[in-house]
Amino acid sequence: METEYQETEEFLASLAERNRSPNTIKYYRYVINNCLEILKENGHPTAAKDIGTKEISFLIQELDVKESTKKAYLMILGKMIEFHTDRNPVEEMGLLWNRPERERKFITMDEFRTLLENADPTERLVLILGGFTGMRRKEIGELRYEDVKTDHIIIHGKGHGTKGNVRNQPISPYVKFEIDQYYKWKNEQPEKDLTNGRLLCFKMDGCLYSYDGRLSNMTNLVTRLAARCEVDASCHSLRRLFATTLITEGCPLETVRELMRHTNINTTIDCYVDPMKLRKEEWVEKCSSVLSTTIATSKGKKPKK
Repeated sequence: METEYQETEEFLASLAERNRSPNTIKYYRYVINNCLEILKENGHPTAAKDIGTKEISFLIQELDVKESTKKAYLMILGKMIEFHTDRNPVEEMGLLWNRPERERKFITMDEFRTLLENADPTERLVLILGGFTGMRRKEIGELRYEDVKTDHIIIHGKGHGTKGNVRNQPISPYVKFEIDQYYKWKNEQPEKDLTNGRLLCFKMDGCLYSYDGRLSNMTNLVTRLAARCEVDASCHSLRRLFATTLITEGCPLETVRELMRHTNINTTIDCYVDPMKLRKEEWVEKCSSVLSTTIATSKGKKPKK
């Protein structure tokens, strides 16, 4: 079709500016315009500002593809709408991400230590930023050294608008030290720096490139390291380790939600906390002890030991 869907082309142009591959842009064009055609043929609006949860619900019913493909289609459409309107009706419906039934990879402290001991400088900093701050891989890839302050990092994360949701994430002196060490190492490399100010880099063809817009490269970096160490881990395993550690150390749930930068606390609990580390039996026993003591005291009896 021609340029009937101008908003699609504007969104795709922004992806091209961020070095997304021609094949990716071609696929996104097909997906978005296919969704818009379905809406148009059934009397629904196709302008980004007019597409809401009603239209997304209709597409869920009408898209004749398998479930995983349907989710991918709607995610792409939602990003196009968000680009133009600063809102994402797909995310508002909570349909696509962080479903509890999915298998999730958690790692132990020993496994995390093994990964660190076998990591090169870039792998190590990815582990540190993911495990110690809960940063997503996109946030890590976009991080600039100028965003690193003495006691916090400025994260340009998921959120509404083209600039996303800017948040300050506290960091410890240890994390600041690791970042400074990496920045020093990076500046000592002889390759030409083409990272455009991004902190994390990889070497290719005699140059240093950033992971911004190359998230699959960062995914591969972690999975290859995990394979070398015989550990079953992914980038998101680091973020889950961060959340689980906070919980097991007694951090209040609302604070964990804030540090994870989640809108809904159910996402934090269902998707990022290892259920094996919740010590459920221990807390049930403590609760039972308190309640039985209360009951016995009310009857003037001493609780049985």
